[in-house]
Amino acid sequence: MSLFSRLFSLPFWTQIFQSFLNTCQRFPLSILSLVAINLVIITDINNLDLLTDKQQGNIFFIALGGSLWFAAIRLFSERLQWPKSKQYLLALSIFALYAWFIIQQNAFTLKSLVLILAAGLAITFASYLSRRSDNASVWYFNYQLIAAICFALLSAIILCSGLSFILKSLEYLFEFNLTSKPYQNIWAIGLFFLAPVYLLINIPKQFDYPRSDCAFPKGVHFILNYILVPLSLIYMVILYAYFIKILLQTALPGGQLGLMVSWFGVIGIATHLAVYPLHDRGNSLLSWFYKYFYIMLIVPTGLLAVAIGVRISQYGVTEQRYLIALCAVWFATLIILNLVKREYFQLKFVTISLAILSVLISFGPWGIHQLPVNSQFSRLNTTLIEENLLINGELNVAEQPSAEVQKSISSMVTFLVKHQAEDRIRPWLTDKEAFDQARECEQAEDPTTRCSSVEQSIVELMGLNFISYWEDIENEQINIEFNKQHSAGRILTISGYDELIPISWLSLQQDANLPCDVKGLNASCDNLALENSHQLIINKESQLVLSINNKETIIFDLLDITKRFNKQKGRISVATDQADKLRLTQTVNGIKATLYVDDLQIWRQNGGVEHTTLTGFLLLKFKSD
Repeated sequence: MSLFSRLFSLPFWTQIFQSFLNTCQRFPLSILSLVAINLVIITDINNLDLLTDKQQGNIFFIALGGSLWFAAIRLFSERLQWPKSKQYLLALSIFALYAWFIIQQNAFTLKSLVLILAAGLAITFASYLSRRSDNASVWYFNYQLIAAICFALLSAIILCSGLSFILKSLEYLFEFNLTSKPYQNIWAIGLFFLAPVYLLINIPKQFDYPRSDCAFPKGVHFILNYILVPLSLIYMVILYAYFIKILLQTALPGGQLGLMVSWFGVIGIATHLAVYPLHDRGNSLLSWFYKYFYIMLIVPTGLLAVAIGVRISQYGVTEQRYLIALCAVWFATLIILNLVKREYFQLKFVTISLAILSVLISFGPWGIHQLPVNSQFSRLNTTLIEENLLINGELNVAEQPSAEVQKSISSMVTFLVKHQAEDRIRPWLTDKEAFDQARECEQAEDPTTRCSSVEQSIVELMGLNFISYWEDIENEQINIEFNKQHSAGRILTISGYDELIPISWLSLQQDANLPCDVKGLNASCDNLALENSHQLIINKESQLVLSINNKETIIFDLLDITKRFNKQKGRISVATDQADKLRLTQTVNGIKATLYVDDLQIWRQNGGVEHTTLTGFLLLKFKSD
């Protein structure tokens, strides 16, 4: 029978349908979870508005984690040959705890993600958790599991691509247009239902395998033998050389070392697992790597612990540093297990230990959300006290601290805001109403509402300047501009003035010779008791100096403009209702000069002004005869 005939034959589809029914009988709760996931996604794609965004998010992540937990518990029950009643009791009890945990979160957080990770890892060892198992069985079961995942994704991508191509061809041939929604529905069903069902169909029902079944295709054998293992050993040598350098120079590890060692450790552990079928059949290099990998990992793990310890002591705990520290704990756990067990080290220890750590860090004061928040708040409190900015629980900023301190404070406040912990700062502020308004402005759905970010508003309410993580404090810059795009515009009051001088671009040390014949607005050079030339210059103190016929000099201190704004760095966009802050007026010997600023940029470095640029208008009124 040809492939085409088979595709349209009844036995072909009957076989597929029977495989699906068998999977529904084996993993009924996982299938129901996948149906819930797809209903949420399709509802969102088609804008059905049956649920709120929060409800959709909760159902999606509860069902996603549930589908994994149910599969793991089913495998655990199959190995123990439990009756369905006992299996469902355990499965629904764990699911209820997990669902309650997700619902308690205000939003999907990293805590939820690590629980989902733990559920996925549980599938890899659930069948081998209750009784002793050999490494060959564990390895081959997971080899088939990983192969099923890869083929499930590949099959879904090919199917969805083909259906999308057919649909697009129909549009072209029959001259009609579809929205993107049918395509989105195809990919949603393919990736979130068909691919997972294919995976469930191909999860092995056998749990014990002989050592002879553990074999890789030749291509994978080549990659492990001649690429991954040699590269891992070369990188290991580099880390040992760096360790010797640290000992000789008595210098602490650099900031990026933690991330580098973490990735090396994870890839090295994955390589060690993959090498298992070859460790006693391949060359001596593979055998040596498999036998001594965890012993070689001792020094890199020590480097990792020191590196992340230094970063945490300097800058506190964040999620990234927390995960790097978790890698150090995981590596150390596997090293100890390997040293204790040696010849009896079981491969399932790798995923079991990682799953246990994932569950442990998802709750409690040591959790991956709470510990970083507590750490950053503690650092913020300590910094404010050390800088004499927080006295008896109240903020009192008599003098601005250094830019470095302000940048650090801004970073910590930003962290607390992103983790919805800014309420801890509220008791320190005297203007609590402004604090509440800042948060309401950020949460406002009206797109016309113009407000600063919550973190910037809070820092400024603290009486400090907000300096973002990306700003260069060594080369401070302030850019104050009149917002022409979102403002209704401003009217220059020229009545009573004799001249209007447009300043299109004037920078530090740039002379601007202005001939009289292009300046006259209501007057000409003839009726002015002046010669036909003025001179404008910006000096190194950010002062605009106007020289009139070398007889009169009017000086505008441009730094006075910056002092009118609480924020002393970064970009400030000034609306029409604050346009008066961009105006300076001077009167010298009866000559009145008014400067309207459109854009002012000042660069400072090491306490001095490096560069200044100005655009705007200058109005002059001369003495009357």
